[in-house]
Amino acid sequence: MNCNECQNIIEDFIHDRLDLATANAFSEHIRLCDNCYNELEINYCMQTAIAELKSDSVSSDGDFKGMLLRKLSDSVEKYKVFQRNLKIKLTLIVVYLITAGIFLV
Repeated sequence: MNCNECQNIIEDFIHDRLDLATANAFSEHIRLCDNCYNELEINYCMQTAIAELKSDSVSSDGDFKGMLLRKLSDSVEKYKVFQRNLKIKLTLIVVYLITAGIFLV
């Protein structure tokens, strides 16, 4: 993912509108690119603060940067879990097909 692609989907990341693969690619780019991270941080902090001001209750301690870092970390972790589960499912399918093939012969 390049900077232009990354910056075009900042809003979608903030509002959880990205699929797992795109969110992971976004998070990986953000981890390596200071310019894109700074853009994300500004947008995330502003939008989160405005959302809190509009709501009747305060849902955070004001540590918007910490919240963003957790969101990025969670995004990467969700993708890793997805990949791990996919590998397990594919392995089970292969074992099933081998086992079924043995009994059909």
